[in-house]
Amino acid sequence: MPAQSAQRFDTANRYLGPCEESAPGAIPDPEKTPEGEWPILGFALVFVLQGMAFVGLVYATYRGMAWLSLQLGRRAYEQAVVANITVNGAGAATIPVLATFAGIRGLPWWYAIASNNAKPLLVIEPDGIRFRVVRQGNRRYAEIECVDVRQGRGTVNLDFTFHGSVLSFAANLGAVPLAAHVLALLPGSVPLSARALAVKGTGA
Repeated sequence: MPAQSAQRFDTANRYLGPCEESAPGAIPDPEKTPEGEWPILGFALVFVLQGMAFVGLVYATYRGMAWLSLQLGRRAYEQAVVANITVNGAGAATIPVLATFAGIRGLPWWYAIASNNAKPLLVIEPDGIRFRVVRQGNRRYAEIECVDVRQGRGTVNLDFTFHGSVLSFAANLGAVPLAAHVLALLPGSVPLSARALAVKGTGA
């Protein structure tokens, strides 16, 4: 057999450096846009638009409620006149009150534990008063300890206190002439404070 010549292979390792993608300081291709850039920009834009829409909705709601409250309040004050008192066949006079309140004797008059400006009620009946704050109640004239008048901005309150009760009742009539007329409807046996007597005298 012919002798096989020995073959020798020489290999040389050459360092070519790191891959282009992982090389530090590699310059990106300007024609390529990162895949995550546009979704982030779109999310930020949607977030800003939603925030602006929410702020606009809150502002519009606030302005709308303020306008509605002003209109309702103005309409209620326009109805708080003597001409709007209704009297039934039994002689019970329903007073157009703006709001009613339940208070506690001894606390400031403007403090109330309950109020009603949706369906307030004050009726001057032949034998007593009928009213509603949370629920409807009535008191005979003999149970009334004193009737006072408290005035503030847009407020003319008739404040009723009762014998043997820590709770008081107040009705905002909104105008002095109406309050004077209601005080005149009460029998002379009902005690009135000095302020109530002064207001009652304006309607004489």
